[in-house]
Amino acid sequence: MKKAIVAALAAGALVLSGCAKTEVTEVSDSRAISFSNFVTSSVKSIDGLGGLEAFYVYGGYEGNWALFNNQKVTKSGTEWVYTPTRYWNANEKYWYAAYSNNNDEVNVSDRVFDPATHHLSFTFQNFDHINADLIYASAGASEGLSWNGTDVPEDVPFTFRHILSQVNFQFTKAADLNGMNLAVSDITVNANLQGKFTGREITEGQYPLDCWSDWGTPTDFDYPEVVLNEDNQTVTVNRVMVPQSIVGYTVTFNVTYAQLNEDGSINNDETRVREFSVDIEGTEGNVWNPGYIYTYKATIAAENLELTPIVFDVVGVEQWADEDVTLDVPVGNEI
Repeated sequence: MKKAIVAALAAGALVLSGCAKTEVTEVSDSRAISFSNFVTSSVKSIDGLGGLEAFYVYGGYEGNWALFNNQKVTKSGTEWVYTPTRYWNANEKYWYAAYSNNNDEVNVSDRVFDPATHHLSFTFQNFDHINADLIYASAGASEGLSWNGTDVPEDVPFTFRHILSQVNFQFTKAADLNGMNLAVSDITVNANLQGKFTGREITEGQYPLDCWSDWGTPTDFDYPEVVLNEDNQTVTVNRVMVPQSIVGYTVTFNVTYAQLNEDGSINNDETRVREFSVDIEGTEGNVWNPGYIYTYKATIAAENLELTPIVFDVVGVEQWADEDVTLDVPVGNEI
């Protein structure tokens, strides 16, 4: 009996010892991989609403490149959180890449993280020209990120940049049409709505156009209608586009305007419609570059309604940046 009791106590000691060992080897939260975002006002749709609330992460280290595999990271207060938590291994070299399309992964497909370049490639289909704000970031550069096994690990530093182009058309009613109601409708551009983006390491500025490829077939897409009923009024309509060459591109639209009475007065109850087709040009290299805003301006005057062509000028080319940053907007064609 004594032997049985002793054996039982010994077995219990082994169980307790096993539990103690398990508790000692639990991973400390201080080793958790965490993220910071240095452009917290990104993902501002072109209506100025929203902010960065979610992004998707790829990356890892030699031997486990799928440590993060389209992992969704969301904002909770001032912190970025995800589950399940991943942890640093001491002295391993890590690389990361991340993207967000208006806080979602929608319309982003064929995602591949390349262990050789440590960057992400994907296909994007621009089905939402209004609110899409596709951004990309990488972390690790050439040397990789690591934890020395002693200090508290630093956050993974993501600096997101816009990788689409914002293309605006601005219409102004000239003073010689004051009192006349105008409407610009059926504003259509034939452009590529699909492309493949391949990330690379940059330290400043925007990603270059040659990060994009495989654009597919140009497709008609529409801008919203413009109403110019106030005197000297200017209205701008916006869309977000895949960066691309625009050689040979045109914008077509209809202008609806009032008839004139026999005495020369304006009759806004009777209207006529004239269709226009205008070449889109004036940017350096005739391209839309990633992370830039292009504003094309046209003034509609009496002479335009008498068969004189409308011409667009590129009145502002600027980097599409963090909303909290003030930029000097160059006038003209220089990018």
